[in-house]
Amino acid sequence: MAQSRPESGQINVPGGLSGVWAIAAGWNYSLALVGTPGFQILNPTWKANTFSVSVASQNGSSYSLQYKSSPADSTWTSLAPVAGNGGILTLSDTSASSAGRFYRVSKQ
Repeated sequence: MAQSRPESGQINVPGGLSGVWAIAAGWNYSLALVGTPGFQILNPTWKANTFSVSVASQNGSSYSLQYKSSPADSTWTSLAPVAGNGGILTLSDTSASSAGRFYRVSKQ
């Protein structure tokens, strides 16, 4: 959290608060987001039995495309993880013969 107005230091992170990656403020309210920022899934495509999606990666992290056939399924099937390189990664499922799969990306 930060102070509520610029003249009172709203952009200053209070001591003891770590892992802040974004600060926003307006009128009487402030917000500090802490922890690891999420990532955005880009360009989902399905063509010729292959589903692909891109993610902005971070060095030191790995990313796995996961799927299941129904939202009611209790487990996800993970494909091979891909090491992050700080750039855009494309993750693909080359066995996506059914358009009825549900996908997510897991970051480790």
